[in-house]
Amino acid sequence: MSGQTVAVFGASGNVGSVLTAKLADRGAQVHAFYHPTSPPRAPFPDGVIELAGSFDDPLAISTAMRGADAAFLLTPPSDPQPRWQRSLVDAAVRAGVPRLVKLSAFESAADSPLQMGRWHHDGELAVAQSGLEHVIIRPQYFMQNLVIALREGARTGVFRHAAAPELQLGIVDVADVAGVAAVLLTEPGHEGELVRPTGPAALSFEEMAAELSAATGTPIRYEQRGREEMTRDFRDRGWPEWHIDDFFKIHGEAASPTVTSAVTDVTGVQPASFSSFLNALPLAATV
Repeated sequence: MSGQTVAVFGASGNVGSVLTAKLADRGAQVHAFYHPTSPPRAPFPDGVIELAGSFDDPLAISTAMRGADAAFLLTPPSDPQPRWQRSLVDAAVRAGVPRLVKLSAFESAADSPLQMGRWHHDGELAVAQSGLEHVIIRPQYFMQNLVIALREGARTGVFRHAAAPELQLGIVDVADVAGVAAVLLTEPGHEGELVRPTGPAALSFEEMAAELSAATGTPIRYEQRGREEMTRDFRDRGWPEWHIDDFFKIHGEAASPTVTSAVTDVTGVQPASFSSFLNALPLAATV
């Protein structure tokens, strides 16, 4: 459906940038909102209205919401996230935006083991209580989260990450999550639903290493990195303790092998396989 106006909050991120392009391809007028400290990595398509602003700036948010037929809500995981999410919902209600699509977390719940899962759940509640048409997207683990480790594995012959070798994830390509969001923002249906996009199969990290070997034509093995080593690395980067704790839980007790048909149900196309993701990835690129 073309001719609609869609506000995309978090437009410079992995999902938001792909979503913005997909919406433009569908003929939508996109208001692409992002924080000035997180600019887009590549130019947006022609016709996209870029709005750099703070999630603490009511005027900037209301400007992005003005005239929108739908809004995509994604805020950075951090201490102010609950406040930011509720501010976006309140602004949408004031602006008369009829439909909200919130990108949440796969393990979102009031009692989630993840801090970000509990924050996302609060945002889900705000969306559900808004009285507006809404859909919640809870995506599986993104394939793109592994890019740095995959490229290092292609270079060294050892794919290293935090998870145990046998741990399985129903990993999904960000492009498929964005494809689901683009449909939900511009077409009717799925009101009030929780949509859980995943890839077509759950893979262990050992199986991912085998797929990487096939993609590169060279033997690559998987090796689990030590928690102490990674924790030191994250602290050196300035990660807060809750983020470090969530990271290890995402690659441990909170990991899920769940696979759904959500991508096909919503978009009518099959989700990308891990092998197709690898074949499209410039593995030799510097990072």
